[in-house]
Amino acid sequence: MVDTYHEGGSDDGSLCDCPESLFAVRLPQHWWVVYAAHAFEYDSAAGGIRKFFDNHNGLTNAETEAAFAALGLNDLSTYFRIAARIYSRYSQILEDADSSGMPDAELSELDYEFSLVLSAPYRLMKKSGDPRATAADYVRKNFSLYI
Repeated sequence: MVDTYHEGGSDDGSLCDCPESLFAVRLPQHWWVVYAAHAFEYDSAAGGIRKFFDNHNGLTNAETEAAFAALGLNDLSTYFRIAARIYSRYSQILEDADSSGMPDAELSELDYEFSLVLSAPYRLMKKSGDPRATAADYVRKNFSLYI
């Protein structure tokens, strides 16, 4: 992970807009749970779930899904996994379309479709619990781990 940060990108060579993700995945689970809830809420509040995925570039998907499960937000964890799969697939399609020289209008239409498809699991995620509030409860219950 550290090498990835210094090279300026993720394992697939693309840039990662949130380099703290490269280091956060090495945190002990009780810290990671809190970081994951915060990062998800912060980024998704700033621009939806796509903002979260764009910023973290898939580097923290498995850990974020596990953090939601550790918080007892099992539905949220499931919907997050679905959204991550959609994001991964559509991102590749968009990348391939862009590199093949697809006209901008068609690329924009595909990008819009991507956003629509991704919005369905995101709406379900928003109804599945508040990660930060649940993380706060988790910290209170496990406070001895944090001191």
